Amino acid sequence: MNNARLTVVNNVRRLLREKGVKQGHIAKQIGVSEKEMSRILSEGRPQPEHRIAAFAEALGVTVAELFEQPT
Repeated sequence: MNNARLTVVNNVRRLLREKGVKQGHIAKQIGVSEKEMSRILSEGRPQPEHRIAAFAEALGVTVAELFEQPT
């Protein structure tokens, strides 16, 4: 898995935790099944740009924030 994909997945996981949002809720917002959402988060599979944008919108952050490295 490349670093950018891993960073996005890790940031999505972190934001879900910080915001207290369930995976299933975000899955519905971005138009994937809960099973697919689980795969995305566990396998870090590559996501198309529109899905990354949907993650950002659903989580209330910018796309750039999803690519930020943790400090």
